[in-house]
Amino acid sequence: MLSITHSKSINPVPTIWKDVSVGSDANVLLPPLCNKRPPGRPRTERIPSTGVKSKKITCGRCGQVGRHNKARCKEPLQH
Repeated sequence: MLSITHSKSINPVPTIWKDVSVGSDANVLLPPLCNKRPPGRPRTERIPSTGVKSKKITCGRCGQVGRHNKARCKEPLQH
C-alpha cells in the first residue's frame, strides 16, 4: 500500500520557481519591513486631540471643583 501511494512524483509548480519580475524595477531591493513591536508596556490612556477640554474633578465630600477627589479630601467630616 505504501509503495502505491508514493509511486508517482510531484513536480514543482513552474510559477513559484520562476523570477516574477516586471519592468526595470526588478533589480531594486526594498528594505525589510519594520514589524517589531515597540519596547515597553502598551499605552492604556487615549491621547486627547487638540481642543478637547479635560473633565474637572469634583470632591464627593466637600464639593470643591478641580482641587481633589473624595480619597484625598482633607476637610473635616461635618455631621
